[in-house]
Amino acid sequence: MGGKKTKYRIFLSLEDELCVEFKVRDKMMLSFSLQYNAVIEGEKSPIFRIDTNHGFAHSHIYRFSNRVKKKSERLFISMNVEEYSNIFNERYEYMKKNFNKIKDNYLTS
Repeated sequence: MGGKKTKYRIFLSLEDELCVEFKVRDKMMLSFSLQYNAVIEGEKSPIFRIDTNHGFAHSHIYRFSNRVKKKSERLFISMNVEEYSNIFNERYEYMKKNFNKIKDNYLTS
């Protein structure tokens, strides 16, 4: 599966980053991943991720409970490649604007 791969990080704060990766061919997004990481107790930790690594769009929501990092089950979003661009754009903007809320949910769930 060819296409141009793009990868970069956005620093949302001194302790928060959004890692972005996607592949596009002929103006169609073929795959993507968005991962929000934050420094928790001095260590960089994954907080939220959405990707298409298993052939469909799905999200991973991580939990922090009793000082043990736990990953919840994957949440299915879509198998339609034609929807990937919209899903990516919506989640990208949401994660940039709401990273503090996402982190609070991680710490309190």
